[in-house]
Amino acid sequence: FRSDKFTSAGGGWITLDSATSKFATWEKLRVSATGSTFYVVNAHLTSGKGAAKDKQRELEMSRMYTAVAKENVYGVPVLWAGDWNSNADNANQSKYKGGYDAPRNFFARYGIRDSVTLAAANRKVNAQLNSSNYGEVTPKTSGHHIDAILVGPGAVVNSWALVTRF
Repeated sequence: FRSDKFTSAGGGWITLDSATSKFATWEKLRVSATGSTFYVVNAHLTSGKGAAKDKQRELEMSRMYTAVAKENVYGVPVLWAGDWNSNADNANQSKYKGGYDAPRNFFARYGIRDSVTLAAANRKVNAQLNSSNYGEVTPKTSGHHIDAILVGPGAVVNSWALVTRF
């Protein structure tokens, strides 16, 4: 975090799955200018397609969300960032029977939305590019983002950008 704008008010990690060594980290940040606080949570969920992988991601999401809710006793805003290893393609039943994009469905139950959907169309840069390209030189352009920043109800997203270097 930018120490010229924020100070740490604590942080830690959350075990998502000890068997696979999946963890999330969190930090409570205080805005230096105002004293207001918010949380940033960063996760890297299980990868893979289909129902079994989505069920595992949903379990990881539940553990993460429960831990953050227990820590966040005053209900301050939370910014959810990470490699969610899921996108709309996971719910394509003709390709991945039983898949359902667990992270976004889980977040939607709590009114948490992908920041790219909240920015005005003219304030988005490279939204059509996938956030993962699997090491290929040619960018994929379906706009699927397995990596995302999500925000809770009432959040305002002024602009959104996927920074690239080809």
